[in-house]
Amino acid sequence: NTNIPNPEEPERLVERCVLKAKEIIEQGLIRTGNAEKYEKEFIAYWENAYGEESRVETQMLSLIKDEGDLPDHVDYIHLKSPIGKFNSIIYSDAQAFETIKTYLGRNKIEYRESPTFYLGQVDISSPPFHLSNGEVISIIKSLNKYEEFIKYLSSEPILPIVTFAKIINERNLIFGWAHKQLELKNKKRRRLRIKKEIKLSPKTYYKIVNPENETLFVDRFSPQTFSWSGLGRRTSADFSVHETHKGKKVLVAGLGSIGSNLIPYLENIGVVEFRLVDSDILSLDNIGRHLLGLSDVYKRKTHAIRDYLESKNPLTSVITREERVVSLVNSDPSFFTACDYYFFCTGDINSEMWLGNNILKSSWKRPAFFIWVEPYLIGGHCVYFNGIDSIDWNALFPNNKFVYNFISEKAHETTEFTKQEAGCQTTYIPYSSSILLLFIAAIYPKIFNHFQSAGANTCYSWAGDLSFAREKNIAISECGLNVDSFNLVERRI
Repeated sequence: NTNIPNPEEPERLVERCVLKAKEIIEQGLIRTGNAEKYEKEFIAYWENAYGEESRVETQMLSLIKDEGDLPDHVDYIHLKSPIGKFNSIIYSDAQAFETIKTYLGRNKIEYRESPTFYLGQVDISSPPFHLSNGEVISIIKSLNKYEEFIKYLSSEPILPIVTFAKIINERNLIFGWAHKQLELKNKKRRRLRIKKEIKLSPKTYYKIVNPENETLFVDRFSPQTFSWSGLGRRTSADFSVHETHKGKKVLVAGLGSIGSNLIPYLENIGVVEFRLVDSDILSLDNIGRHLLGLSDVYKRKTHAIRDYLESKNPLTSVITREERVVSLVNSDPSFFTACDYYFFCTGDINSEMWLGNNILKSSWKRPAFFIWVEPYLIGGHCVYFNGIDSIDWNALFPNNKFVYNFISEKAHETTEFTKQEAGCQTTYIPYSSSILLLFIAAIYPKIFNHFQSAGANTCYSWAGDLSFAREKNIAISECGLNVDSFNLVERRI
């Protein structure tokens, strides 16, 4: 750079930079060799506000997949109450809208639905895109769709909305505009003719195409793609790996401290449907180790976790049952067969022994993870069943005692580990929430691997803070004598 700016006239440097930038942009648009680069930047040009134009609407969700075939129609949803900052939705597949529809109904969000006038894939002209009625009607006419557009306006949609598709970086994206619900009327005032804006109703939308309204500008919008594939592309370094988990459905039975804190890990694997089973209500003394907090106390655990999942991502399907898992298996086994994986975190050894012994010979046979912890979380365990090979559960739990416990059998016989709240009949096992999260984090990579490949039946035993056990004079079993604290032991079973 050989330019030497004059410090006395800094505005000249700014002026020169602006003129040079304008020249580069104009030359770039003229040269055919830059067309591809321009296409890649289409979104930036489309969302840019020109002159005194108000901002382009981007607070609109698009449920239309950005891969595969282009849609053949686009429908518009106006939300009377927003989802966060989003006050409208577009979609083309009724099934894709079904999960969001359930979420809207559950949260009492009213909405109105209307078709848009969909142009298909369109090569919109170069920017600026401060488009008027006259300009967009010319585009519609060039596509031989003007008569269809008149019929669309006569159908009295909620809003006169036009949508179109563009393929950018191999993604199918939808854009569009809404015509202002106005017409211009010439009025006389003190011998002067002035144009006055008159509000149009759906019955008079056909007047939008009248010549006197050509100068009214349309309101552009740029919807934000909200789909599993779109989320996966942004959150996975290897999108193909993320896709292997696409569509997985899991059942989680037991939504106490273990089951609830497992939920964020599972949703990050890419699970699209959760089936939640628990008969309990979240109490105040639960929240110290639970995923949820004070605002969810006195809610059913299933409903509270459902609200958590749906508020984070309404695309997630959540189905709940408020009963004990064994009774549900007997009354409605089809609730289980729709799943790909089971997570049993009930802490009830009798129930889980029954499930383990019956799962292989049942119609609801699927890969399953049985997860529980020992008192003070001196040990945590996960037994993985691959859905194919049998497990000798009686050998794993002789006399209802797990053979790989870190706390010795003698300590269990001589020490009362369960605690009871004053004035309360329920009991609990003490352990730290921070140690619990370390345990779940330790077994999560193993769960992730089994989602990719079934593998063999395996027992994962994680040693907690063994020094704490020694301080409390809690005898360690032979299984824990040669294991360091916070290490995972893996055994084929």
